Amino acid sequence: MERIQRVPEWAQLRERELCVTHVNTLDPGASPLDYYGFELRRYREEAGLTQKKLGDIVYCTGSLVGQIETARKLPTLPFSERADIALGTGGLLSRLHEL
Repeated sequence: MERIQRVPEWAQLRERELCVTHVNTLDPGASPLDYYGFELRRYREEAGLTQKKLGDIVYCTGSLVGQIETARKLPTLPFSERADIALGTGGLLSRLHEL
């Protein structure tokens, strides 16, 4: 007879915690950099892309995409141009980069 091992409830809760993604609330009025990050996230989410997937498309890490979205890193012009193309923004991010 096969014995079934039950996973303790605390372990199940811990596993679920690890799968939850923390989403920072962005204030687009705080600064031009915050507005850039807000728009980047909005377009990325509308495209149905994760940060990692967008990073793969524009040749950077998903972590960098997240840091730009939360205004912790400055976007470069080449990043902005590649993101504009990938997300179909009509050049918005490149124009915002100039601010």
